Amino acid sequence: MRDKVFLILAVLGVSLAAQRAQEVMMESEVRGFSLPLYNRDQQLQARITGSRATFPDEERIHIYNLHAELYESGAVQSKVTSPEAVFYKSEQRLEVQSGVQIEHPQIDIQSEGMNWRIPQRQGEFRGKVIMTLHKPLDSASTREDQDVVIFADRLFLYLAEGKGIFYGKVSVRHSKGSVQCERGEIEFEPRRPERVIRFIAQGQVRWDSGKRSGRCHTLSHDWVRNRIFLQGQVVIEDEKHRLISERVVWDEENHRLRSGGLSRVEIVSEGAQR
Repeated sequence: MRDKVFLILAVLGVSLAAQRAQEVMMESEVRGFSLPLYNRDQQLQARITGSRATFPDEERIHIYNLHAELYESGAVQSKVTSPEAVFYKSEQRLEVQSGVQIEHPQIDIQSEGMNWRIPQRQGEFRGKVIMTLHKPLDSASTREDQDVVIFADRLFLYLAEGKGIFYGKVSVRHSKGSVQCERGEIEFEPRRPERVIRFIAQGQVRWDSGKRSGRCHTLSHDWVRNRIFLQGQVVIEDEKHRLISERVVWDEENHRLRSGGLSRVEIVSEGAQR
């Protein structure tokens, strides 16, 4: 009987020691943390590094001074930096609540928080979201002239599908004017966010191009054909005229405007506010 008691105590002691060892391992700190991530084809899809990392449990890794490189076809596509981040191993998901910045050759994103699923190449950005699109420079322009900057409260980005959806107080600013709306959607070539196809603004849309300003329900800017489509109670004003129509197409390249549906032109009184 005594031998059985000693055996039980010995087994219990080993179990408690193993549990404590696991707890110590989970609480331990690793300096110079580095974690490569591979897909099913054993291709490198991300490399996550940090000045140090802790392990609260088996699922989470708390990373300090995060620097992550996201790969596409064996090359670095973009870089992610943040003061702190949590990596969820089973989901391969990065969560940030203390500010994040993503750098890409033709696109930058900043926000207060982020949830990014690495294998799916999609995620959410929230809190003071700023997306900057660096359009290809021409000989007569500077980087500031060509940049398009989008501000929003939230952004859902789907790189593999070629789509980003902005919510909240959405504002688009560039050298030729600005657009404000409640919801914005950007379409680009799948996995190539620098190749924008169109931007769609919806909900109490207001825009200003300097010489003209207006409002409508929906504005669709076709970046490929250089055309702007306005729909729903369209109002366009300049210093002398006001155009009211159901739909308008503006050809940026040829500087031509075409209206459709019920339309009328009004003369703006001298000294009237635009």
